[in-house]
Amino acid sequence: MKKYFAIVEGILSENRRDLQIYSAYLFLSFCMFFYYSYFNPLYYISGSDMQYYLSVSDSVFNGYGFRDITTDPAGPIITPQNGVVFLHLAIMNLGITDPEQRFLFLMAINYAALLASLIVIYRIFLFFRMTPSIVAPVLGVILFSNIIFKTLIQPINDGLFFLLSLLLIWLILVNHRKKQIKKVLMILIISIVITHFRNQGFLILFCAVLAYGILKDYKWMFFYLTSCCLSYLSVHLFYMLLLNDFSGMKNIITSFANGFDVQLSILITICYMLPQLFLGISQYEYLWCIFPFSIALLLFLFVSFLKSLKEKEFAKLFLIFYIFATILFNMLLAQAFRYLIPIFPFVILFLAISYHNSKVFKKALPLYLLYVLCLSVVKVSYFDLYYLQNKNSSRNLLTHLPKEAVLLSSSPRYSYFYLRKRTCVNCGNFSTYREVLIYGDQLFINEEITRIEKLTPVKGKSIYEASWRLDRTSEESKLAHLKL
Repeated sequence: MKKYFAIVEGILSENRRDLQIYSAYLFLSFCMFFYYSYFNPLYYISGSDMQYYLSVSDSVFNGYGFRDITTDPAGPIITPQNGVVFLHLAIMNLGITDPEQRFLFLMAINYAALLASLIVIYRIFLFFRMTPSIVAPVLGVILFSNIIFKTLIQPINDGLFFLLSLLLIWLILVNHRKKQIKKVLMILIISIVITHFRNQGFLILFCAVLAYGILKDYKWMFFYLTSCCLSYLSVHLFYMLLLNDFSGMKNIITSFANGFDVQLSILITICYMLPQLFLGISQYEYLWCIFPFSIALLLFLFVSFLKSLKEKEFAKLFLIFYIFATILFNMLLAQAFRYLIPIFPFVILFLAISYHNSKVFKKALPLYLLYVLCLSVVKVSYFDLYYLQNKNSSRNLLTHLPKEAVLLSSSPRYSYFYLRKRTCVNCGNFSTYREVLIYGDQLFINEEITRIEKLTPVKGKSIYEASWRLDRTSEESKLAHLKL
């Protein structure tokens, strides 16, 4: 009896320690989220995708269909990955229509999705019999890697896709171990939904097909092949019914194909993106010299692939296929760091499977977590004042701008967000306009003013010093106001 109570007490104390660790994780991650959402707003530094999705959701909400209304006339959508648009519409139907408030709401949703993702990762690691001493630091690394955290809470598709991809992988793993109709239905539902957030979700199902093909289990191979078809059709039929203009998607594919360089794409993935993923450094000039790390990692994964083929264990085969398919997808199609994030936990998982008994590995994980935490502190301490100036500048100017003015912009997506106006395309000779707004850097503004002055007299002009920037490297954008 005493021995029994000693075992129970040990389990409870271990769980208590885990609870303390995860409570600390939750508190620190909330501090990071609060910092990025309120004090250093992420949506000003992370590219123009969020403004594009914002405009598409505004178009759908106002009854114009799926169109990019950052320009006038509106342009066709350029991607079928519009899951975040549906989230925008749900938020707008709750009465939240202000763009900044919608971005904050979406960031909160993605933060919650990130926390939920950690629970799924925890379950996947336990599925492979990893001990709490390994799982806890791995979850901390994923949560506090600054570059991953910032990417996944952006108000775009990545946060929800990360969660959905993990859920789908978890369901496929447990369904292989114990078949249940509930799991099968959930796999089908997620298969239909996931590709609306990232077409990359198709790879998960395809890798399950490959793994069952190796095992010669043709029944489940056919099931996941059917899931692949449903996943594709859910997107294809949806837009076939809603759209009559696919030129935007065709132009993107054509421009990508014309500019594609296989050797450069492979080089970028190996020399920059893989080190960026594991080291949390976004500056490319610090990453090129670390490419031996990527080579060693790829060699390790290749050895793991050969072992998985020899063992013919579905779980390992499925996940190693998914890792290589994602890396290949990034080399050939995506060429973006964020497309590699979903495989980050599984690369560490294979390292843990191979070296979980190694003292060096067990000591390296806490040190890796310490490195990630220190890097996050450095990143947080680097505060750029102009992010807040962007917000204040746009709010102050909105009340002073003429409502009927035509807008010319070098960055239609950003000006749509900052100024709540669409950029005029092919404006003609300007004789029908009384006032013109010009958004861009000084060179763009000067060129547009010169062009307009050649076409029609300009009665007055003023320039607002708004201190806008698109990213850390770009020049400040300003706003010129012309009276014609």
